Amino acid sequence: MDDQKMLSLEINPLSLFEAAEKLHLRVESYDSYAAAVYQNIQKQLPVDNLYFVLDRSDQLDYLKVAGKEQEVIIERFSQLMPDQQVSPIAWIIFQRLEKVITKTDPQWGTQFGVEQWLGFPMLNRQGKCFGALVIENDQSELRYTDTQISILRVLASYVTFGVEYWLDFPQNSSKEPEHAQLLKQQIQASTHAEKIQQVLYEIASLANAQLPLYEMYKKIHQNIDTIIDARNFCIASYEAGEVTFSYVVDQEGGEQHLGRTFPVGDGLNSYVVRTGQSTMFTQSNFHQLLREGKIWNVMGGTDFSCWIGAPIIYEGVMYGVISVQSYIDYSNILYTQADLDLLEFIAGHVAAVMQANRKSDLLRKTRTELMRKCLIEEQQNQQLVSALKELKEAQLKVIHREKMMSLGGVVSGIAHEINTPLGTCITSVSHSENLNLELQQSISDKQLSAKKLQGYAEKRQQAVQLINHNMKKIEKLMGQFKEMTTEHTQERIKQFDLKALLENIIESLQGILRPAGHQIQLTCEDGLKIATVQSAVQRIVLNMFLNSIHHAYDADQKGYLRLSIERRDKQIILKYSDGGKGMAQSDLDKLFDPFFTTKRGVVAEGVDGVLKSAGISAGGLGAHQIYHLAVTTLGGELQVSCPKDLGLYYKISFPAEL
Repeated sequence: MDDQKMLSLEINPLSLFEAAEKLHLRVESYDSYAAAVYQNIQKQLPVDNLYFVLDRSDQLDYLKVAGKEQEVIIERFSQLMPDQQVSPIAWIIFQRLEKVITKTDPQWGTQFGVEQWLGFPMLNRQGKCFGALVIENDQSELRYTDTQISILRVLASYVTFGVEYWLDFPQNSSKEPEHAQLLKQQIQASTHAEKIQQVLYEIASLANAQLPLYEMYKKIHQNIDTIIDARNFCIASYEAGEVTFSYVVDQEGGEQHLGRTFPVGDGLNSYVVRTGQSTMFTQSNFHQLLREGKIWNVMGGTDFSCWIGAPIIYEGVMYGVISVQSYIDYSNILYTQADLDLLEFIAGHVAAVMQANRKSDLLRKTRTELMRKCLIEEQQNQQLVSALKELKEAQLKVIHREKMMSLGGVVSGIAHEINTPLGTCITSVSHSENLNLELQQSISDKQLSAKKLQGYAEKRQQAVQLINHNMKKIEKLMGQFKEMTTEHTQERIKQFDLKALLENIIESLQGILRPAGHQIQLTCEDGLKIATVQSAVQRIVLNMFLNSIHHAYDADQKGYLRLSIERRDKQIILKYSDGGKGMAQSDLDKLFDPFFTTKRGVVAEGVDGVLKSAGISAGGLGAHQIYHLAVTTLGGELQVSCPKDLGLYYKISFPAEL
């Protein structure tokens, strides 16, 4: 199709057919009939020229009807019968087939110089072609649609009947009074048109009837049988290269093939599917096609008088074939071209119904499948909800168990830490009691000397000092234990220079670092300002440094500690590694447990003073405080690992502004 638009005018085929059936009864001559047909078509479709071409064996007689302004002009002329290879009209008459030609047609398009040329054979009741009806459209911006061409094809059948009537008018008028014949034909034409209208209405209504396919086919059969003898009727559906006998009613027992499916290629229905054209078979052309190998392996009886079939096509999609036939031993009916055209026209409406039915059926299947999936998903959701509930209950149990285990570890750690100084205090008190008893005994024995009293005083002083020292140790441990549960959110948030803070911390550690040969590498942009709890950041960094100095290296091993700080959007990313010996996975899993340490009671030289000045303990709370401060106080996240050659590795991220 070129860039010209298809004709989009609305057309009422029923009014067109009804008028065509009655036109030959309302006029006085063959010429006036031709003019009336032209005017009737022009009411609904644009037509430039209309030709009635009659076959006179050796010549063609033309009657041309054209319009000029409001006047209808009739012209007659004749020509010798041309060769069908060069004349499409001769081709139509000899082949008894229609022809649609456009200006771009490579063979005949330039002969006429019009946009569209439509030619239809005029067949009499015996099936003989006695001429052609030609319609020319020369409107470059419009084209007849396939549906409109189909309507004109049916109209041509009615016009053929009118032409045949006027050609035989003298014989018709001699057989019976003219007024009686006209009345009879008017009644027949009116009744037939009403039946067609009723059939089309009934078929169209099936699209919304929600009937099973077989019941829908049965209704279609019943309606078609009112306008065409359809005692032998078949609807064969087509899909994916296969034809299925979906509905069969047959006097010769063809119902045995109902539901049978076979590949396209066999029989009369397959012939219509392959060609996509409405076809009429009589015994003559049927056996001719058999001999030519165009039809083979025909199912059912072949003793038909006449078989007509029309493709069920909608919007270019083949849905199947609708066919009727008569048998020699029964009705012996010979269908006409008008019957075939009418069947084709009805097949187009049936196709629309079948397409709507298929869409409706697909929609029902889709809805059913969707409901099934929804039901399955709901069941799965219920199972997931149940599983989630069980998981939460299990998590609560695990959390409770972990809390109890953690509490047990804390209590055990506290008991272990306090037990040593407390035991020392108890021993010192016991020793003091013994000294008191010795002093009392010396007084009783009157053997107390100045030297003994001096020795007693010195020993008592040592015991008191030992008790005092260990009691302070216990007090400090209790303070640290209390600090474990202290939230630092009440501490004041302020803005400070992070790099300057880190440099001050590193400078305060030089008294420990230089003697041991340790070095610290700091990577941080200048002037990095953050707003958070400064003391929490200070204690985290100090704990990491001091824990590494205290635990990461063997004797005389020099450490290289790396601390890098960067800002990503609104987060501060702190990365720290000490390059030390790292930790076993079993120890790493317990790193943040309170009072966990790998060197209990052993403090590196110089570390104790820094710990005290920062308020930090070496009693196994350093890593726990790092975790607590990073997560709880700074609202961040913490990861710890021991990559190869990096020793203990921390990655802490926390908001730049709390």
